[in-house]
Amino acid sequence: MKEIRISTALVTVVLTAALIFAVDVLLANSGSELAPSAVLALVCVLIAGTALYLGWQVSRFRDPSTRSQVRNMTALSATRVLAFAQCSIMTGAVLTGAMLGILAFHLTLLAERGALGGLWIGALNALAAVILTVAGLVAQRWCKLPPEEDSSTGPSTGTVNIVS
Repeated sequence: MKEIRISTALVTVVLTAALIFAVDVLLANSGSELAPSAVLALVCVLIAGTALYLGWQVSRFRDPSTRSQVRNMTALSATRVLAFAQCSIMTGAVLTGAMLGILAFHLTLLAERGALGGLWIGALNALAAVILTVAGLVAQRWCKLPPEEDSSTGPSTGTVNIVS
């Protein structure tokens, strides 16, 4: 699998923020708007914790000295953890962009409404989405072999070449 770079996540955040801001403006013209939910922050943090835990298990699995301490981990499981970490990166990036787009829209209406309730929930969700993105990036890094062990011919005996 190819590694997802930080620049890819940042471009996703910017594009999603612009799109969601435009959608919110269109919805406001029809009398409705997008509103963030506080439950999203909790879900993002739980998924981030899961990604970090599983990524750490893969990190221990790829080290021959600690491999015996990790139960139920195989090369296939490690690849699945990498896919989960990469999904966490992109989901976090999309949610960060969406929350920033919603925040930007609500900031334009702050002078008219004067209410900060939706802004605090949106900021909390944006922070949780950033945590999810960073956790995915860290877990992805933990799933990667060090450069000296990485080879173009494939994994050697006892190692797992998860990210090429």
